[in-house]
Amino acid sequence: MEQINKAKAYIYITLLLAFTSFEFFFRDHILLFVLALCAVVDVLMSPKKFVYSNYAIGLIFIFIIVDLLQLGFKDNININYVISQFIMFCGILCIANIVSTNYIKCFTNIITFIAIYSLAIYLICLFPDIKTYLYNHIASNGSLNVEEAVQKGGGRNFIIYNFQTDFVSEVIGYSRNCGPFWEPGMFAVFLIIALFFNVFLSDKPKKYKTIILVTTLISTFSTGGFMVALLLVAFYIINTGLTARNIMLFIPVAILTIAYVMNLEYIGEKTMHQFNTATVGSDESRYGAFITQLDMIGASPLIGGEKIADYAKTKTLASGTLWPLVQYGVIAGVLYYICLLRGCFSFIGPKHMRKIIGWELFILLIALSFSQTILLNMSIILMIFSALINNSKNKICLIYR
Repeated sequence: MEQINKAKAYIYITLLLAFTSFEFFFRDHILLFVLALCAVVDVLMSPKKFVYSNYAIGLIFIFIIVDLLQLGFKDNININYVISQFIMFCGILCIANIVSTNYIKCFTNIITFIAIYSLAIYLICLFPDIKTYLYNHIASNGSLNVEEAVQKGGGRNFIIYNFQTDFVSEVIGYSRNCGPFWEPGMFAVFLIIALFFNVFLSDKPKKYKTIILVTTLISTFSTGGFMVALLLVAFYIINTGLTARNIMLFIPVAILTIAYVMNLEYIGEKTMHQFNTATVGSDESRYGAFITQLDMIGASPLIGGEKIADYAKTKTLASGTLWPLVQYGVIAGVLYYICLLRGCFSFIGPKHMRKIIGWELFILLIALSFSQTILLNMSIILMIFSALINNSKNKICLIYR
């Protein structure tokens, strides 16, 4: 039975990652809806008691109440959307029931596996003839539901690996490793979370996993990823103590890393351009996206639900730090951040008596959200729910026996 539960955990976490973040799948929300339904049926048929968290149940309830208010006062959603959101949230809660005890290990192993094969493909594509063959003959011409999505076009991919378009490669002068994700920055997000889990929360941290994840992170050339990676260095120093050895080993590394990042022509120009073009509605700038979200929150602070299209011509936002507040209003948004923090603390467990690790995970996720709209990504919500459930003693029986 234990082996079956582990297998289910790997399957559910992998499929959720794919349906929410892989370039080929993430625009087709029907797949996510079907996965959620399967999880609900799976849990209902299970003889095990259903474990729930008051925080998770409360968050779902509040989000649906806000959706219903938006249904009455906004014109950007319909009743079908509200029902599907409720089913998906319930499905994520059910998946969390299935994967909670194995979540950290499964997630870290999945991302490490993706990193291994993605790095291998990335390296062999340094040979132009091989890349041309894969790009033109193996990769598909597009992704699911692209024609109806806001983010049209997409990358050329063969499901498990996504190529950048030739245009992007020509602009920056070199290729970046997307893995199967829709862009390198999104790949960097999950690599960094896996690094945190492996270094700080694993029972037995594996050095080879750290090496693989760090090497793959470098190949993404992600501005946000490099900056947030420095947080991991700082966290490591804090958690292991400010010893002379740590200072001598890691401070110079941090200084050299910062100097290297800031002197990369691509990253330096990109960062300065984004900062200088930061205005409301400027999606190409993450700083501009942050300002835009403040404007959207001010326009509808109680129930959120402002249309991105009314603020940004691209109908997308490049930063997601404030996205829960934009989507659900200040009250529900703040409650989401509280649940996020509570989930981060729940991951610590009895082996880590210092709450500082929970704070570090929370800070890490917030920092990652500045460059990617991850906070309401169902994979991140699964992470929160899994932690909350794994630390909960609330159980009910869902079937009559």
